[in-house]
Amino acid sequence: MGVGELDGVGWTSLVTLHLRALDARSAHPLLADAWAVPALERLRASGADVDSPWLAATSGDRDLVALRAAQLDAWAAEVLRADPDVTVLHLGCGLDSRGLRLGAGPRWIEVDTPDVADVRRALYPGAPGRVVASSVTDPAWLADLGGPRVLVVAEGLLMYLSAAEVQALLERITARFEHGDVLFDVVAPWVVRVSGSLPAVYGAFAMHWAPRGPDEVRALAPALRFGEAVDVLSLADRITSPGRRWAYRGVRRILPGSTRLTRWTF
Repeated sequence: MGVGELDGVGWTSLVTLHLRALDARSAHPLLADAWAVPALERLRASGADVDSPWLAATSGDRDLVALRAAQLDAWAAEVLRADPDVTVLHLGCGLDSRGLRLGAGPRWIEVDTPDVADVRRALYPGAPGRVVASSVTDPAWLADLGGPRVLVVAEGLLMYLSAAEVQALLERITARFEHGDVLFDVVAPWVVRVSGSLPAVYGAFAMHWAPRGPDEVRALAPALRFGEAVDVLSLADRITSPGRRWAYRGVRRILPGSTRLTRWTF
């Protein structure tokens, strides 16, 4: 499936698939992604090293990844219930099964780099919608799209772009569609600083963009209207393991707002 060619940010798609599979295998899953384990097993059968120590080292993040995905799923599901015909742009989709989890229709569009797109086509054959093999920063993939309403989901993506790239992407989307909902996560500035000082796994953890609040986002994309934000660590009460739940509560007291989920409209 070519997973051995994944590097850079593409490597994080394998990391998050591994973490969603761990959550799915647990006694009390937070996301319960029914497609994660079969996808990981398909990769194993293809010869991919899904048992590497690099992946095992990330296992402690499984709750945060599951909580983040579950909250974004919940917001996206609200939009889809209100307008089942909305065009969905799942940006930096990686190896995520979100479209299957939410019952994607033909207007669901997955966008990721060609190497990731090739792997996900093999993992989810026959999945509804279509996969666009392109960097999200390339304006060409959006040229033939448009319509009255769009739902944009960008999970674990925008922090890897520069502010100029985020601005260009959001401006193109808000110009091509009449109105829509935009969901994405942001990290605190200290997370970007730390990411640049840690040894990177295939260069995957070099982050760049960390707005301090809604005003900095609106300065880049004035068309966006802020809806709400959720600190991922505030969702830790959903964790059934007392030890991990209390650990995340402690982290939140020390490092509040390290990752926030944000919801916007235009």
